[in-house]
Amino acid sequence: MADERNSADRRRTAILDAAELSFVRRGFHRTTMQNVATEAGMSPGNLYRYFPSKEAIVEGLTERERAKYMADFEALEHAPPSIALLEEIARGYLLHEPRAKKIMDLEIWAESTRNPALTTLCQSVQREVDNHLVRYLERLRDSGLAAPDVDPRRVLDMVSLMVDGLALRVATDPECDTEARLAMVLMVFRAALAGGIRSCLSEKVSA
Repeated sequence: MADERNSADRRRTAILDAAELSFVRRGFHRTTMQNVATEAGMSPGNLYRYFPSKEAIVEGLTERERAKYMADFEALEHAPPSIALLEEIARGYLLHEPRAKKIMDLEIWAESTRNPALTTLCQSVQREVDNHLVRYLERLRDSGLAAPDVDPRRVLDMVSLMVDGLALRVATDPECDTEARLAMVLMVFRAALAGGIRSCLSEKVSA
């Protein structure tokens, strides 16, 4: 039973890896289940045993990313408060992951605008990520590593917009100087934590 489960898990992983390659090369709507099956080295009939549709594959990719994020944040929450550690996570996401991963993220974001189930899933993942980050920023503040009156939620909202924008730039511009732009994002992040950026964080942002 355990061997069968492990074999099924390996097949699902192989399919998701193949789908990532196919979506990056062709885009979501130009990719067919046949393309994914060929990339995964299996028949379409076998593929449908694991994922009944492309939408199910995208949901599987999103859930896999969610599991990765949660593992990262669980480790973060057991580590001593550290601004540098949080910045290293940002570097891992923006500098160390391949550009193809950002293109894949862009495909998922685009599809989530048309797929209500995926919209709900993406929003759920984003809320989980945001809540983990806010708690860690609160730990930084409570440990004296940030200004005592800093609002972690506002800081996160501001920095997230910049990180998302940079991820989009990485996906769409192969010549993007990610390291230089990330340095600017981190400079703003540190300034916000230190209480040096207050005017744009003092009022509630309209929904």
